[in-house]
Amino acid sequence: MSYEAVGKLLKKYDTEQKSQTFQAREFVLEVVDGQYPQFIKFQLTQDRCSLLDPFEEGAEMKVHFDLRGREWNGKQDGCKGAIGCSPFPKHTKY
Repeated sequence: MSYEAVGKLLKKYDTEQKSQTFQAREFVLEVVDGQYPQFIKFQLTQDRCSLLDPFEEGAEMKVHFDLRGREWNGKQDGCKGAIGCSPFPKHTKY
């Protein structure tokens, strides 16, 4: 499934080296949705971490992302699920 969100880059974090073979970078997008803005945190991983480099905080951007979900069985509560996304930020001009 492919989705997109358009908004202002509120905060971009530094890339974190989580292990010798895995790195991640998070950013927060402020999206206008009705009366109240929504603050959505995305996470880039591996070679996608550098996609955020050209963006400055406060810039308008469009983020294309895919949602992925999986199911697993918890020890106490039975079936549980998780949703993850794979974002692709792009410059937006209005």
